Amino acid sequence: MKALPSNQALWNEFKDRGLHMFLINCQDSTKEEMEKYALARGLTMPIAIHLECDFIKYDGGQRLHLPYSYVIGPDGKVAWQGGGDGYVAEVRKQLARIKYVKLRRMEIAPELVPAATQFEAGEYAAARAAALKIKEAAPNDAAVADAEYVVTAVDDHVMKLRLKIDELKAGRRYHEAIPMLEALAGKAYKGLPLGDEAGEELKELKKDKQVKEELKAWDQLAKTHEANKKAKSDEERRTNLEKFIKKYEGTAAAEEAAGLLP
Repeated sequence: MKALPSNQALWNEFKDRGLHMFLINCQDSTKEEMEKYALARGLTMPIAIHLECDFIKYDGGQRLHLPYSYVIGPDGKVAWQGGGDGYVAEVRKQLARIKYVKLRRMEIAPELVPAATQFEAGEYAAARAAALKIKEAAPNDAAVADAEYVVTAVDDHVMKLRLKIDELKAGRRYHEAIPMLEALAGKAYKGLPLGDEAGEELKELKKDKQVKEELKAWDQLAKTHEANKKAKSDEERRTNLEKFIKKYEGTAAAEEAAGLLP
């Protein structure tokens, strides 16, 4: 348990730079117990529950030295294993090997370096255009394959963003959907069909009265949460939430608040 703060610090630093971290609980706790434990301590990295997999059979499992860590490099090979905090330096070393984190590639054909660099910088429309240009020129098979890879990566990224926006809108979480739409309508996606459509959609959303009410409710719920952080009792927190729910009845924020009543 003493290692958890350092685990979380490493996760915070590298979760968007290629790190995949999984804490595996082997002490008969339920999923609900672990979720509660993690929430209380601000732990956000994935925590897996040990079920049928018998770690005693793995090298290191016999030592009963907890925590015991494995560092798997981007090439899929175990680069380090052991107890203590020696894994941290190795994690940094292995992550440094990944040149194109967002693309999940260690290397790419020389002709695609500009497109890959644009993708890493979040310039998705430019990356796609550059990759298509190389694909059409077809200098060699490797370049064509990597050009197709970049184009697919852009298309997948845009579609995932679009689906997430649709999911948020369906849940009336406009305070989260609108910033994503603004990004999709921005320079990074300019010229892509879904990017251009996002601009028009954004204008319509901002004119919608129901959307405005939902946004107001979410803003007030955030303020209620802030007030409850300073509340001295569960009764006071409950009263604050109940007042909010009554005032913004029918909104998605009020429905969420109802599920938070202590």
